Amino acid sequence: NKPFYIIMNLAVGGHFLGDPSDSNINSNTTFPGEVQVDYVRVYDDTPSQPVILSILPNNGCTVGGTGITISGSNFLSGATISIGGVAAGSVTFVNTNTLTAVTPANSAGGKNVVVNNPDTTSATLTNGFTYAAAPTFAGLSGVTAMIEGATLSWSAASGVPPLTYDVYKGTESLLEDLLLTTNGLSVFVPLYPGSNSPITYFFVVQSIDGCGNNDNNLVEASVQPLLDPNNDQDGDGMSNGFEQGHGLNPFDATDAAADPDGDGLSNLQEYFAGTDPTDKASPFHILAIAREGDDLRINWADAAGRTNVVEATSDPSGSYTNISPNIVILGNGVGVTNYLDAGAATNASLLLYRIRVVP
Repeated sequence: NKPFYIIMNLAVGGHFLGDPSDSNINSNTTFPGEVQVDYVRVYDDTPSQPVILSILPNNGCTVGGTGITISGSNFLSGATISIGGVAAGSVTFVNTNTLTAVTPANSAGGKNVVVNNPDTTSATLTNGFTYAAAPTFAGLSGVTAMIEGATLSWSAASGVPPLTYDVYKGTESLLEDLLLTTNGLSVFVPLYPGSNSPITYFFVVQSIDGCGNNDNNLVEASVQPLLDPNNDQDGDGMSNGFEQGHGLNPFDATDAAADPDGDGLSNLQEYFAGTDPTDKASPFHILAIAREGDDLRINWADAAGRTNVVEATSDPSGSYTNISPNIVILGNGVGVTNYLDAGAATNASLLLYRIRVVP
């Protein structure tokens, strides 16, 4: 529906007396020839505008390098492409409906995609390509103390896949170093509890998206690992479990020689005996020696789970000799055990007894 005009310059042949004039050329004049216009062909030489219909993929990394395919119409060989005002690379004319290219580096967010044909026509797709922002991540959400370690946990981040997580560890707040990278949502970290004092560890977890973007959160959590109850952290001869169970310090080796309940036995001795170092009523000692005919029965306070042996000597300055087999103490807690020394009442005028804990 575009208006157009036809201008025809016609030469009319004939024989006239004098120059043609209004007086001798009129509707009754017979011309010796005529012109017939059969048809008029009209051409529109305005270039066709290109159209962008879609871009796949329509998102990528800010560093660029994403291969894209632009679909549409009226593309010309030699067309160029810009994304967010920056020229795309490796532009290839596939056909009038398809172009391919590689995205340039750009800032995060939606960017207009423009196709420029060599004939100066162009097409724009507003926010046709989105450069991914850094991943969204809430950071470390939980830390649970474990025996000589800790379990860290967090919720999934959102962003360009694949998403991974960098775990940072340190012994000073916000001075952590990279420890490991995982694609899971939790991890167990082995930790040394310390020897002379407990060590506090600090952790930060950050997410990394498929573009290499880091969320840079500084959510921090700290933890002191639990002690292995069977180990001896301070090397004083007593297990961590025994010390913690009786209110002793598993990081202080000097408390092995202490006697908090004043029963004459050190904490270390009570540990070997299996008695309570804070309870004076639970010492490891001989309770009574009673004669039964020619025999002597020795009774002593013991502790379950230990092995005892009865030793005797007739010389106060001499050495002791085992007179019993190993006696395994059964049951629970502190109890009383006895051993019958057959014929002891007539064998010697003096006998000294002692009970030894067998390691």
